[in-house]
Amino acid sequence: MTNALPEAGEHPAISVVIPCYNSGAFIEGALEQLSRQTFRDFEVVIVDDGSSPDEAAFAREVAARWRVPCLRQENAGPGAARNRGAAAAKGTWIAFLDVDDKWEPSKLAEQIIAGDGRDLVLCDTQTASRDGTFRERHRWSAYGGTDAFGAAILRGDVYSITSAIFIRAEAFRALGGFDERLRFLEDHHLLYRAVKTLRWTCLDKVLSSRILHDESMSHLRHNLDVEAYIARRELFLDVLSEFEPGLDRSVQMLRELHRNIKRCIVMRSRRKALELTMRAIALKPACLKNYGLLCAIAIALASPAEFDHWNPELAQIIKAADKKRALPCR
Repeated sequence: MTNALPEAGEHPAISVVIPCYNSGAFIEGALEQLSRQTFRDFEVVIVDDGSSPDEAAFAREVAARWRVPCLRQENAGPGAARNRGAAAAKGTWIAFLDVDDKWEPSKLAEQIIAGDGRDLVLCDTQTASRDGTFRERHRWSAYGGTDAFGAAILRGDVYSITSAIFIRAEAFRALGGFDERLRFLEDHHLLYRAVKTLRWTCLDKVLSSRILHDESMSHLRHNLDVEAYIARRELFLDVLSEFEPGLDRSVQMLRELHRNIKRCIVMRSRRKALELTMRAIALKPACLKNYGLLCAIAIALASPAEFDHWNPELAQIIKAADKKRALPCR
């Protein structure tokens, strides 16, 4: 294959950092889509985050064919991999591309224009299936000001955002990059600090897409442990409290408990839902939503599918698993 990526000079305008972990099947596609970017003054840095030997060898082979560097590190998480790539970046701006996400061809061109006088440029995103089927648009631009957007990040309402981040390299390094104590929600942590301290904007246009597939770390199929969700949120709040000392942790943890109570109800895990509800009541006894969720647990005993609309994708996974268990042995 002929290399169709631009020849990066000593001082490219943009550095595109691509972390990867056992994701060789997606690297070629990531580089191919970058070759279609209308803005051409950029370099690419791939960081292999401790993939298996075969996957690491394949990543190096693809990178060599496209004439881009592929750095290697012991597995330390996506934040550490992005930091490693950013440390090697020579560009004025840094854009992060998760290896299985998609960019519109005009993404870099539109963000660098919008970057005049700013340190951070975001864009709206969307979620799609691997076959290209549209799932949902995420209108981050609708939040407008910093306070509203920061509150949405804290609530966990902002996701599918990492590949939308376009940040001045100087500003990224001043922030300290991604906090490597976080293997999950590290993008939320960076984004919250960035919008609180930098000059930023968000383009009212979908320029980045998250692609859902079974191998994705964020796929619900691999994230059914509600205690893991709660532990991640607790660690996130611990780390964020260093930046935001006045953060009301109880409000944030109550919201996380409510979110996972709903997950448990949809998963037919009513005992776990009841346990989490008791924890929520102990945390905020006067919160009426606690008692509404108790009623929902009782209703779900008689009608298990009553609240599947809370999380249709999760409900489908649970129904498929139930159906598989019900099949006779062959």
